[in-house]
Amino acid sequence: MPARLKRFPVIVTMLLGIYFLMTAGRLAPRSAPPAPTGHTFPRLPTTLLGAYLRPSGFWLLQKTGSGGGEQGNCGDKKKLNDELKEELDPGHKNHKISIGPMVTQGDPTAGTYTPVEGGIWDAILQRAGIKPCETDPKDGKGKDGFLEYVDDSNVLNSGGTRSTFGYFISNGAEGALAADYFLLFSYDRIKDKKTGKILCAFEVFKFGPFPHNRKPGEVHPEADPPEWVFGYAVNGDGCLLPEVPIEVARVSNFANAPDSETVKPGVDDEKKGCRKCHDREKGPGSTFPFPWVKKGKEEKKEEEKKEEKKTESETPGGNKPGTTPKETVPEQPEERPKRIGKAEIPGKKPEGENAGLPSGPTEDTLVGLIVPADTRPEDTITGTVVTNPEEYRNNPALRVIETKLPLIKTAAGATLRGVEALIRGREPQAADGQIVFHTGHEGSLPVTFTREGSTTTLGQSSVPVSSGNPPTGWPGTRGVYKASSIYQRGGTAEISGPFDGNASNTHVQIAGQDANIVAGSPRARYVKVPSNCATGGTDLVVQDGLRSVRFPVSVVSLQISADKLQLRRGETTRYRIVVSGLESLPDSAWHASPSYSAISEIRQAVPGFHLPREDEEGTIVLLLRNLSPQVITMEHAGSGVAAITIHKSDVHGGKFSLDGAIQSKVAGGFTAEAKLVSLLAPAVGTRGSGAMFIGALTGPVRRNPSETRKRSR
Repeated sequence: MPARLKRFPVIVTMLLGIYFLMTAGRLAPRSAPPAPTGHTFPRLPTTLLGAYLRPSGFWLLQKTGSGGGEQGNCGDKKKLNDELKEELDPGHKNHKISIGPMVTQGDPTAGTYTPVEGGIWDAILQRAGIKPCETDPKDGKGKDGFLEYVDDSNVLNSGGTRSTFGYFISNGAEGALAADYFLLFSYDRIKDKKTGKILCAFEVFKFGPFPHNRKPGEVHPEADPPEWVFGYAVNGDGCLLPEVPIEVARVSNFANAPDSETVKPGVDDEKKGCRKCHDREKGPGSTFPFPWVKKGKEEKKEEEKKEEKKTESETPGGNKPGTTPKETVPEQPEERPKRIGKAEIPGKKPEGENAGLPSGPTEDTLVGLIVPADTRPEDTITGTVVTNPEEYRNNPALRVIETKLPLIKTAAGATLRGVEALIRGREPQAADGQIVFHTGHEGSLPVTFTREGSTTTLGQSSVPVSSGNPPTGWPGTRGVYKASSIYQRGGTAEISGPFDGNASNTHVQIAGQDANIVAGSPRARYVKVPSNCATGGTDLVVQDGLRSVRFPVSVVSLQISADKLQLRRGETTRYRIVVSGLESLPDSAWHASPSYSAISEIRQAVPGFHLPREDEEGTIVLLLRNLSPQVITMEHAGSGVAAITIHKSDVHGGKFSLDGAIQSKVAGGFTAEAKLVSLLAPAVGTRGSGAMFIGALTGPVRRNPSETRKRSR
């Protein structure tokens, strides 16, 4: 062998050694504070009918030389991709997550969805055309998801530039196969004046949840804006950090603070962490100044007032020269009672009392007046009107009185704003709030819907009033409050007790979150369980006037997914169901003592189902419904409904799992639905002192300040 060839391996080894010596300083992991602890994300509920997300926020930091990006690794720290995967991806085989860009700033309508292969965050950056530190933020204009470019950010240090992007994330989830979450992020870039190196960062906020019946690209009024509840600092490689490096941003750039104060994670406390610079309440309720909405409703109102004053000052009559005088709104007839205020209820978008009423074309929309099924003579009853009555049809504890109304169609869909309900003996009440009425002696009570300020009838219905004695076991043993041991996220729950019928006097919290009351009688309240509650053991707090009851309960989630959602004729696929959050159920709960409404629901769904006796073990029943019987058959459910019993011995690690086959009859898509019904013993409430009781008197419950403000907007 020639001598120069013999020396070749030696030369290569020397060159590699020199290269590693030269780059060791750059490639060695930089020292960083330990990753924050105590911040864990709740698992997301997912089923074949929809999904919900809790919002989160992240800072991502990356540092490079003047020409490009350097990648590192997280070591023992967690990556953002992994964090998002845990929250958004149920991890089933062949399950796909898709992303869709926000097309117009402030409009909760997604563009084209594309499937995610690999990490969610990586897929978003690739679609947005961002190479960290290499891409100039101003080049983001015209890219998918681009919303705004700022060449002089108030948050970054001097010289920093920022582009803001928005992406929806679609995931198979609770109840259906489509659900949107929203990631709003800024791409920030700055040159370090001391070192000359390019620094770049991403500030990422995750919003949610969206309504369970949302489909990709479908607009919902509740989505403007969704809630934001967490904030984190993460470096450019996706590693969690306890603070944003001060070379990138300082709190003093935006708020009154010492120059040495760094931007820190956390959003639970006002004026701390992310909320030093971002506010929940402006915008409204969004991370102002981030542009989920172009301008807050409060700002718009102020501008409208200024414009109105300016217009009125131009001419004595308040009209511009050469224009038609303003239309005068006719006074209401004296005999027409004054409209009472509205309360916030599920599926309704609260608006300021001074906000203008909607206008535009109308469309016939099916609505449902939700009232308790146990509505008796001489009762005070609370009901609500909803535009998704199908969600409540299978609940035997509730009566859904459906009618069609010509509702004004807005960008967010048909709205009940400006519609009133008139019930004999009561003042007109806003149809997008709680409706309270007295039943009297009649067998039914007529309800008339009108437009606010008009006597024209939009539609009519009537509330049936029960007669005779109620069935044994119906809610409302006098002086006793009862609550279920388990509550399914996003479901409707019954709380029985000696109420007064007017639900505006009652406040319910589950896991520290307000639970909206959809119906009420003197014997029970029916509440919507927040869809983003953390699963596991928690407290249910009921305050009825001065009486307060606290129950230890378990919040459970139901995940259901399928490998394929579109099948050819004769094709087979698999579905999976996972129930989680059962680990905190005490042994005392596994005794049979079901409520009357639970028994009725199971008997209605599956006649002949064996119900446990009081001396037998309590169970949980999983109701599985095939909603596309003409398209598929399902193992366990066939072409109809199955009641699957969950015993204590079936629960492992707080979870119950079930899978089965789906066989197509014809080509096409399909849907299915799953729900939990408790046949367990009820939860037992406690005083503040810890004494066992049911229906005791305690002091008032302190409301979450942010939730109280949210309701009052």
